[in-house]
Order: sequence, then C-alpha cells, then structure tokens
Amino acid sequence: MEQTFINVINQVGFPIAACIMMWYTNQKTLKALEDERAAHKEEVQQTTNAINKLSDVLGQMNAKLDAK
Repeated sequence: MEQTFINVINQVGFPIAACIMMWYTNQKTLKALEDERAAHKEEVQQTTNAINKLSDVLGQMNAKLDAK
C-alpha cells in the first residue's frame, strides 16, 4: 500500500494524491459510522421491547393488587 501511494504521488502529484487518500479514508469512516448506527438502532429496539414488556408485567401486577 505504501509503495502504491508513493507511485501515485510521483505520477499525479501530491495534492491530487492527498485528495484521493482523504476521500478513501472518508469513505471508510462513513461505512464504519453507518455500521455503528445500524447496530445502535437494533440495540435501541431491543431496549424498547424490554421496557414495553416490563410495563405490561407491571400493569398486570397492579391489576392483581387492585383486585384484592
């Protein structure tokens, strides 16, 4: 990878090579953030489902206590 980058600098010049490298790292970063966002969305959905189930159980317990 290092030799390839050096060859690109020699062929097209440093500013263009730097722009290409920034674009490449930006794309990798965006992909990583997208993956983290998807994982977080799934975690939030699981947490929401757990809270809803707990709310249902507490409601049932409250109804049983009120019935006595």
